[in-house]
Amino acid sequence: MRKMTGKEFSEQVAFFDNMAQTNWLSNLHKLLKDKSGSREKKKILDIGLRYRKTVI
Repeated sequence: MRKMTGKEFSEQVAFFDNMAQTNWLSNLHKLLKDKSGSREKKKILDIGLRYRKTVI
């Protein structure tokens, strides 16, 4: 997989935002939170993006 340029990413922001707001992705996020339990004493990968943060 190649790295996207800033211009390419900017052109896709609306697509990514729409995808992030879908029911299936929201349900997947909830499932992952439920299955992983408490985040206490766990290492968290925090990927800072331009306008949002993704925490895994």
